Amino acid sequence: MLTALAETTPEPGRLLDVGCGSGNFAEYLAGLGFQVTAIDLHSEAISMARARSAGSRTPFTVVQGDVLVLRPDEPFDVVFDSGCLHNMNRSGLRTYRARLIESWLRPGGEFLLEHWTKRHPMDWRPIGPRRRSGLAEFFSPELKLVDAYPNDLVVPLPLGPRVAATLYRFRRTR
Repeated sequence: MLTALAETTPEPGRLLDVGCGSGNFAEYLAGLGFQVTAIDLHSEAISMARARSAGSRTPFTVVQGDVLVLRPDEPFDVVFDSGCLHNMNRSGLRTYRARLIESWLRPGGEFLLEHWTKRHPMDWRPIGPRRRSGLAEFFSPELKLVDAYPNDLVVPLPLGPRVAATLYRFRRTR
């Protein structure tokens, strides 16, 4: 899914990986030429991401902190989120949206959100990331949905055997 970013971005710029975990995506995106800043709250994840960056041909910056208080010196060209937004309560969602628009993402920049959804209506399991709907409306009018790349993932139980994920691509309009 992220290969679409590489294919359609003429010149990689600054990228923020929100909730980077162990840094897998941060390393991949740095390999595409982005100047990556990866942030996570959890010390175990930060340790893994720092080790990954130190051993990589394309190192990236790793920051431990709460994304809801992050105020970078300058906005990013791209913000990527794979799983962070899903763990927010209502107050956190409002703050996340405000930070994304006010300080994380430059005008004209792109927001990539990997959104995990239920695979079918009979998926009753109350586990895993919270399921969200109405993403285009939630980020509107400041962000416009440009494209969506659906993908079924094979994952182990108790989440699996299959989980539907979609990578949404938004562009900041103002």
